[in-house]
Amino acid sequence: TGYRTSFSLISSGMPVHKDLTESSGTEVFIEKTNMTEDNLGIATMYAGILTSDNPKGIKGLVPKSKAFYVKAINEKKHSSVSAIGSSILWSMIQKVDVAILTTLPKKKSSHIEQVLRKAYMMNLCVFVHRSNISKAWEDNPHITIIDSEQAETISIKNKNDKLVIAVNNNYTTYLNNKYIIADEKTASLSIAAGLALILIQKNKNNKSKYTPNFVRNQLINLSKKG
Repeated sequence: TGYRTSFSLISSGMPVHKDLTESSGTEVFIEKTNMTEDNLGIATMYAGILTSDNPKGIKGLVPKSKAFYVKAINEKKHSSVSAIGSSILWSMIQKVDVAILTTLPKKKSSHIEQVLRKAYMMNLCVFVHRSNISKAWEDNPHITIIDSEQAETISIKNKNDKLVIAVNNNYTTYLNNKYIIADEKTASLSIAAGLALILIQKNKNNKSKYTPNFVRNQLINLSKKG
C-alpha cells in the first residue's frame, strides 16, 4: 500500500479528484502564478495510478503513500532550471522517498546535476521517463530512467540493462472527476514509481539499508529477461 513511504510529483500541480487521497503538501515554483491546482490534467493522471483509493473506481498502487505535489510547469508545459532544481530541493526537505520528474531541460545544467547528486546521497530515488529527457541526461547516475512499450499485459522487462515497463490501456483519474486512458509514458512512469515505493516500504519494514541504485536493481530483478 506504500504505508510509511512518500513521494513528490514534480509536474503541473496538485490534482483534484474525488478518488484521490489528500495531499501531504504542495508548492509552486513557476513564475506568474499562485494557483497550486493542476489545470492541465498531467499530475492528475499520474496521481490516479499511484494514490487513487476508490474500491468502486480507480485503485492506485500505493494509496497509503504520502503525496507531495509541486507545480514546476506552466500552462504551456514549459519549465525552467530554477523551477526543477527548487522542486527537487523542496522534495528533499520533505524527506520523500521517490521524486517523479515529468521534465528536464534539454541541455545539461550544473545546478540540477548538483541537486540530483545531493538527492542521491539522501536516498531520494528520482524517476524520469526517457521521452522526457535529452541524450545529455542519459548517463546521469543519479536518476532512474524508465523506458516503456505497449503490450497486452503489464510487465517489467530488462532490455540491455534498461528498465522497460510494458503497459496496456491503464485507466486513471482526470480533470473534473473524469477518467481517461493514460498515455504510455504516464502509465509506465507511475507504475515504476509505485513499485519502487512498495519495495522501499518492504526495505523499511525489514530495516534494510538501501540506495536509489539498489531500488533500481530490485526493480530489474522483478523483470523478465528480454
